[in-house]
Amino acid sequence: MKKLSYFCILSLVSSLLSCKDANQELLNNISGVWKVDQITYTSYPYAVPDSVVKYPSGVLQFDNCQLTGSIRECSGFYKLVNSEVVSIVYNANAARNQTFISIMSSFPKFINLRGAYTITRSGNQMTLSGPQENIIDYKGQKIKIQLYK
Repeated sequence: MKKLSYFCILSLVSSLLSCKDANQELLNNISGVWKVDQITYTSYPYAVPDSVVKYPSGVLQFDNCQLTGSIRECSGFYKLVNSEVVSIVYNANAARNQTFISIMSSFPKFINLRGAYTITRSGNQMTLSGPQENIIDYKGQKIKIQLYK
């Protein structure tokens, strides 16, 4: 029984450490300045976009941060065409073969991108897709943000 308890504790600790490494790898993978190509809004349950907004000079920056015992959140910002700089706080999760970030707050709330986004990255392109149906600001819409470096 003692060996079984030791094995369970060792398994739990190693899984937590590997999860932390995967989360840090995700943060490293998305860090930097990304140019915003477009943001697409689509209402549930439809697949046809309600609107596609181009942002030729927009940027989204994810700061390069290191996860430690006390640091669980990262910061960054986005600036879209003719808008002010919006600071964001986000975290990352690479568990269960999903990669996503959660933008937990944005200040000021001129253009609010708060919510959870699934990340797809291919080379110098990245897409953030967010089912936003539970966020009141989006009134049942989902959002897809297309970015490139």
